[in-house]
Parts: sequence; structure tokens; C-alpha cells
Amino acid sequence: MKIKASRLADTVHRTQATISFADDDGQKQSQEITILFRGMSPRVSRDLLAAQIGDTDRVEMARFLAAAVRELPEVVDEDERPVPVTFEFFDAMEIANLTAIFNAVQEGYNPNA
Repeated sequence: MKIKASRLADTVHRTQATISFADDDGQKQSQEITILFRGMSPRVSRDLLAAQIGDTDRVEMARFLAAAVRELPEVVDEDERPVPVTFEFFDAMEIANLTAIFNAVQEGYNPNA
């Protein structure tokens, strides 16, 4: 069986996290969302090492997630289009949600840690 090189590089993995938000009535809601993230590669590993993320360094968490996360399918804009997962998006996010997404991606990279 031959394996196409594209199947070995730039892979996408899936995990989930529970986030909180205010609904249209201002009531706090929680929902589990899907996170599609890049597979671990030397490039992603360099991004992670370059970030040197500590437990309280939320800016570096946002920077890393912008590089690692491909899509949050359930998170859409006002026109129901997928939201671009950029540094600015993660940087503006509430810390509890940022941390939940970061921890889920970290668990995806290190499932036995």
C-alpha cells in the first residue's frame, strides 16, 4: 500500500472543551465545543517551545492557540459563518474559556500526561 505524503503532514486532530457564554437573554450557558487542531509536528513543537507557556501566561496561550487551532466548528459570527481563529480572537476571549480550550489541546498533544 502506498501512502500519500499529504497524509503524513499537516494532519488535523479533534478534541472537545466546555465553554461558558451569555445567551440572548443574558443567562450564563455552558456548551461542549469541538476543537480541530494541528497534529504535533516539529513546526508545532517549535511553536510550543517558543511560546514558553506558564500557567498564568494568557497572552502566550492565545498566541499558541492561534497557531495550533484550525477551527471551532460550533463558534460562528453573527452571519453564522465560522469565526477565524486568530490571535486577536483568542486574546479577547474570557480567561476561563481560553484556558479550557488550551487545556483540551494540550491533552490532545499529550494524552497520557
